[in-house]
Amino acid sequence: MPELRHSSLPKAGTELIFAAFDQADRNIELQKESRIDPLTGLPNRRAYGERQTELQHLLDGKGNREGEAKPYSIMILSVDGDGLGEVNNPKVKPKEEDEKFYGQVAGDRLIQRIAGTLAMTFREGDIFRRGGDEFIGFFVAKDEESFEKIHAKIEALAIEHPKLLRAGLAFADMGMNLVEVEEQADPKTHPENKITSANHTQ
Repeated sequence: MPELRHSSLPKAGTELIFAAFDQADRNIELQKESRIDPLTGLPNRRAYGERQTELQHLLDGKGNREGEAKPYSIMILSVDGDGLGEVNNPKVKPKEEDEKFYGQVAGDRLIQRIAGTLAMTFREGDIFRRGGDEFIGFFVAKDEESFEKIHAKIEALAIEHPKLLRAGLAFADMGMNLVEVEEQADPKTHPENKITSANHTQ
């Protein structure tokens, strides 16, 4: 009777399986990285577009995320850094001792500071960096009580950091177009919706 020898096929098959798992893990990591802004660690413009689509489905009466019910209201916070252009490209050459406060590195630090402030303030919402010094936040209020709490938090943010950021606020209710409401939240193009310390949301 011929001697039985262990085949190398099972080992090769196992290596292929592990290689496939490793590749799948790498693909998952790459997918995550493709949705994260490397400078701030916040979700980026791609992730923002995906969440925007999900929320529009909610406004159209269709749940998207598992267990996500129809919202009482969606609050949209539009934020941009105040004075980033002057930090990156000062009109007047700064004094030597002040040079560290200007330039691209200082501008990046300002963006990171804004991102950190938003991320720490709004743990219950979705904050995205759209690009440059522009950020947007979506907050799904499920009832009047949660609406009031989030609203107060948004107002407090702009009032406490007037020299760091400009913020505008708008509200999307059932049946509304989210993109159109987002435009109304922009404090540059719709100053009437800018949050100020004098009159809160104008």
